[in-house]
Amino acid sequence: MTSPTRRDVLVFGGSATALGLSGCAILRGGAVHPQWERSKASLEGTVLKLSLDEVRRVGEGRVLEAKLEPQFKDLLFSPQADGTVLVVTAACTHNACTVDFKPSAKAWECPCHDSLFSLDGAVKKGPAKKALLVPASRVEEDRLVVDLALLKR
Repeated sequence: MTSPTRRDVLVFGGSATALGLSGCAILRGGAVHPQWERSKASLEGTVLKLSLDEVRRVGEGRVLEAKLEPQFKDLLFSPQADGTVLVVTAACTHNACTVDFKPSAKAWECPCHDSLFSLDGAVKKGPAKKALLVPASRVEEDRLVVDLALLKR
């Protein structure tokens, strides 16, 4: 068996580093967000009601994630400067990594393969081909009300 050459070591080391850097988001499943505590809201049939203060507490342009398994797809909530809250499904439609909100682009971005989605979930840049789902939502008094009917698994 021959010893590896300097070139072999550099090529292998560079490839391993590139894989490690690009695979980081893949290995962890995408973006990581603060988790919503299910006990603080109510789920009645296909209607989810959660505290608007709790959603806004995460911070403008940041993201709160709600894991609604097993019945419904997971959601992301992002409070905005104008008082609205963006709501989309959490999983990228390309490879199911958790997306993140990118305030500078006013878009949702997948850290695994760089798919980019508009605020309304439409694909702006692939490899994703299908849009994120955006459930109907509204504010009622001090609660964010989300219709989950289209998000059943």
